[in-house]
Amino acid sequence: MTKKDIQNLIANNKLQAAIDALLPLAQGPDHKDLLVVQQRLKKLQRDEIRNIRDASEIQQAYTQVTYTLLKLTDNVFKPTPPPQADADQAAPADAAPPPTAPSPPTGPSFTNRPWWQWIIAASILLGILASLAKITGVNLSHLFSASPTQPQTMTVLVSEVNGQELPSKGEVHLSYGNSQISKTINNHGQAIFTDISPQFFASGQNVKISFTDPDGENYSALQADSQYQLQVGQRIELSVLLRGLDRLYGVTKDSVNEALLDSVRVSVLDLATYSDANGWWELKIEDPLKQKRFHTLRASKTGYQLWEKGKVAAQVDSEISILLRPQK
Repeated sequence: MTKKDIQNLIANNKLQAAIDALLPLAQGPDHKDLLVVQQRLKKLQRDEIRNIRDASEIQQAYTQVTYTLLKLTDNVFKPTPPPQADADQAAPADAAPPPTAPSPPTGPSFTNRPWWQWIIAASILLGILASLAKITGVNLSHLFSASPTQPQTMTVLVSEVNGQELPSKGEVHLSYGNSQISKTINNHGQAIFTDISPQFFASGQNVKISFTDPDGENYSALQADSQYQLQVGQRIELSVLLRGLDRLYGVTKDSVNEALLDSVRVSVLDLATYSDANGWWELKIEDPLKQKRFHTLRASKTGYQLWEKGKVAAQVDSEISILLRPQK
């Protein structure tokens, strides 16, 4: 099984299958670390079944296991350096002595220049580069950065700030310039990116991270314009919000003659408002903990029967019509 195959297993949340594939390949400390990770994973799965740990704690633990497996995968498939010649092997007795290097020429040389000459040379070089950057407008900072030259792996952990359930097919997008790569989150809210182009890690370059729901629900990153400077081995926590849950509005009418009714008390939970002279009402739900997909909406007015309706969708941006029946 190739490195790419194992990374795909991890990305698809098949953590035990990835461990089973790595164990025959790992040696020494990596093999011991894999056994430890395997025990952590089994305990984590038991805790999840027994529901003895918070969901956020479970999610964070899965993320740590995932990250460790990705690092171990890199270690296992790291190229083995070629064996070095045995220093104890003596040269044959009759071997000819190595040729003697010619004596260096006398006088000042490249290696024995005074230190101040090196400083001057470096200053001149930096001045030339700065002039080129100013003239051409090219950012040369990447020449001095430790940006990777090989594709990299990174995990984005998504969580909904109001405790709403994440969409099963939610997608995380990394955007840099005209390039964009996307990954679907797994059932632990993780989007695991493999083979990210090195350009995304360029020093000083901003990468936009966004979140969307293919089914059309209005999810988005809490800080929509957030820009990130990616680092190798980094794990990013992305907070998202299901928007459109902070407002309900509509009109109140008499159910018999459809006359607009004022002074109707409209309430959700412990929040309430009153309709105006045109029957219009608007209820703002500013507390994130009270923002839900569905609400039970109530309306009351002297001389009319109590009106109540359950499962009123808050996210549907449309007018809610309340029709009150006169009391008999």
